[in-house]
Amino acid sequence: MADAVQDDPANKGKKVVEFTMDYPGFLRAKTVLDKYILSRVRTKEVMDELFLLGSPGLNHVDFFALKESMDDYNRVPLHLIYELQFTKMTLFQTRLELRTYETEPGSGYITESTLEQYILSLATVGGIQMPDTVDQETFPRYYACSVTRRIMWVLDPGRRRRISLEKFMDSAMLRELIMLPFMEDGDGPLSPARQALNFDHFCYLANGEDALKQDHMGRYGGLTGLFIERIFEVMGVEEMDFRCFIDFLLTIENINSDQVVPFLFKVLDLHGTGSLKPMTIHRFLTTANPHISPPEAVESIITELYDMISPRIPMTITQADLLRAGAKRQPFLGILLTHSGFQMYEEQQSGDAQQRGPYPEGPPRPVVRPLSIPL
Repeated sequence: MADAVQDDPANKGKKVVEFTMDYPGFLRAKTVLDKYILSRVRTKEVMDELFLLGSPGLNHVDFFALKESMDDYNRVPLHLIYELQFTKMTLFQTRLELRTYETEPGSGYITESTLEQYILSLATVGGIQMPDTVDQETFPRYYACSVTRRIMWVLDPGRRRRISLEKFMDSAMLRELIMLPFMEDGDGPLSPARQALNFDHFCYLANGEDALKQDHMGRYGGLTGLFIERIFEVMGVEEMDFRCFIDFLLTIENINSDQVVPFLFKVLDLHGTGSLKPMTIHRFLTTANPHISPPEAVESIITELYDMISPRIPMTITQADLLRAGAKRQPFLGILLTHSGFQMYEEQQSGDAQQRGPYPEGPPRPVVRPLSIPL
């Protein structure tokens, strides 16, 4: 181990000492660490895990993966080596813990319910700090529910209600989760602060009720009544609990992704025919934009909407057409499902649009938390 003297721009050129390590020093440290790891092995089962999953110790590949951080003497900052070792040890421990949540021992899969149990354990005894503004006894359940739905959204697009353990271990979301206990003010997608905002939003919309009804969703802002009505119909619910609300948020947040197309196509397909005819487009268009007149103008806009998607069969849009449209889906969906989509599209066409998306972020979210809300 050696030290390097560098200028610290934050302290007006003052010299600071940064400890570094070269490759021979790294190998010596690795030998000591490997011996320590093996000394902690108490049972044959743990030894088998080490061989199956790979030692959590460092190797030469790890050292040279930090090549970009090397100085002129091929030395790596010591804090980077420490961070790498800490991450590997934490991931290894997490892998061992997750194997106890497998659907069947050795299956390599965990279900949504067992994943939620694991995240709840992180939120209660695992060190993830909940915001001071929430109820410390009840909110962890909502946190676990929200985070689980977000993870399943990404890793289980086919909605099989289970995910591969290997896929979860390789995901950036797991790395964010295991680092949350060491972060004071995390604001990532899975952070407690972010989930608390979603919970506040739910409570604001529910207005004191335990679940959301269609008239509550009118407070969300910007979405048409027909769109809201169809969301409830396609979800197959009369009331939207917190879990369903997270699914709704994920749909709105990812409105431009291919993953939401099957759901949104069902919303648009009023008669369940598997295709969108001019009469269906007309109903969504006039509901969202009742001010458009005369009838000739409505027909012209409908024709333009079909041109956006370019269906293979004229005046007939299928789910495959909507998927194939790619980025052109954005104005199409905005015009049909939001009150402001058509106006924004006209502004974009005229070159006067500001840098903003076609979907509202929703109303303000006051801190009001009824604690009897069912999951």
